[in-house]
Amino acid sequence: KAYRAFCDAGLKDVMIRLYPGGRHEMLNETNYEEVQKDILDWLKLSGRVRIDNTDSDYTEKVSATTNPTLTEGSSNGYYMMERAQERQTYADVMLLINKRFGTDWTLNANLTASISDIKRDVFSKYDCMTLAESPMVSPKKALEYITEDDSQVLDMIIQFNTQEADCFFTDFRHLPFNLRKMKRAFSMWQNGLEGKGWNMLYIENHDHPRMVSRYGSEKFQRESAKMLAVSYLFQKGTPFIYQGQEIGMTNWYPSDPEMYEDVQTRWQYFNVATKKSPEKRLKRLWDGSRDSARTPVQWSAEENAGFTTGKPWFYVNENYKEINVADQEKEEKSVLNFYREAIKLRKSLSCVRHGNYTEYGKLSSSFYTYSRE
Repeated sequence: KAYRAFCDAGLKDVMIRLYPGGRHEMLNETNYEEVQKDILDWLKLSGRVRIDNTDSDYTEKVSATTNPTLTEGSSNGYYMMERAQERQTYADVMLLINKRFGTDWTLNANLTASISDIKRDVFSKYDCMTLAESPMVSPKKALEYITEDDSQVLDMIIQFNTQEADCFFTDFRHLPFNLRKMKRAFSMWQNGLEGKGWNMLYIENHDHPRMVSRYGSEKFQRESAKMLAVSYLFQKGTPFIYQGQEIGMTNWYPSDPEMYEDVQTRWQYFNVATKKSPEKRLKRLWDGSRDSARTPVQWSAEENAGFTTGKPWFYVNENYKEINVADQEKEEKSVLNFYREAIKLRKSLSCVRHGNYTEYGKLSSSFYTYSRE
């Protein structure tokens, strides 16, 4: 019922959450037919499915009332319980799949069997694309799922490597940006899947801070946004552009940690580095919080960034008068029009779609240079 309500409202994305670690038993040998029917129903309604192999992130949100790490020893315990209960609504419209995948967070044999079953009984009946997200997965491991032959169970994989050039595993363990690390990640996936599988290309999504602030410079916002666009748009694969990325939206810097909605962010503030000053703890959130990617899209310089005439669901980034769609529509050399030209060029060049990828100056800490031919 909840999902149909979302569809009626025009929100037709389907998310299938794959939980490792035995935390849920929503899919097993006794209820597979019921689960299969649910997926078929969702596909009929939306035509789109996202398979997401995740860690404990959403599990904690859904089960916060029984998780002492979220409910005890911090002043925001009740807030987190309250927010987790609100998010139960979202969990209700997600299919939680588990077949004792094991203790690791990555794709493995049991998970492959589960996805293979779903592909055979569900996905094969539709002309649909399957996109899976998995941390700590290598090109070699990904090819066990996305190699383009009769054994293929998924179309593309969302890898995390290209998100780790300025941090250690998590955005809250912030480090200086390392261009060579970013280049290694890009080239590893370009070369690793060459001739065997298809890359999913991205630099921003809802789970990480804004890339201009991370890998670029807010002082040179326009130049940084264009540079980052070129860094990945002309690689081999299917590029994804996250909302606001095409105008170079930047991180959000609230003055109070209570302004953050994200449960993960609030937990970090009240449970990590608690002996540091409030200012330094807040700075950690500025660097690492994914809420920066969730502020409303900046459509214009009007009130609420033109996002709504009512009250926005979340805070608007204060720089919306300088960075917005309406202004960039009028400006020939804006970030938005640069993206349009880059996409147009990409579509016109067969070498970008099918050509070989070659990186030059691999040891350079100043330049990322590659060719497609």
